[in-house]
Amino acid sequence: LPDTGLFKINSIYYTFFGIHQLYDILEKTYEVCKELFPNENPMLANKFLEFPYLFQNGKLIHTSAVTKKAEAIGFYFIKLTVDNFILFLKTHKYPINYIQAIEAEKQNLSHMQYDVGLDFYLKNGQFRIKKTAFFGSF
Repeated sequence: LPDTGLFKINSIYYTFFGIHQLYDILEKTYEVCKELFPNENPMLANKFLEFPYLFQNGKLIHTSAVTKKAEAIGFYFIKLTVDNFILFLKTHKYPINYIQAIEAEKQNLSHMQYDVGLDFYLKNGQFRIKKTAFFGSF
């Protein structure tokens, strides 16, 4: 905060380290939904489980963090394969030219792992995505 020497907290990250924590992840998500969107059904947050890129080899890729932001909740998913990354891009309607370029170079990108994120909010009984983001790592 200006001239006070104090910091303003913009986001609070709740980190999770394994699929065995799925119950805790969902509980924290509902808790944050109730705080940020008190007039909405927190179970609407479960809509994120419908995204096809969150499943690899028949298993759910759990979120590594549930983040309480000013007007949204952030989820971060780590270590997606290039195939799942392409699904992410298609699901969230990234430019087709970009998707085609990734598909064309897929064999050269198979060593990469992709981290993706999305911010969402609940409004008028709907799950709404505010933004998505991604980056890759070796």
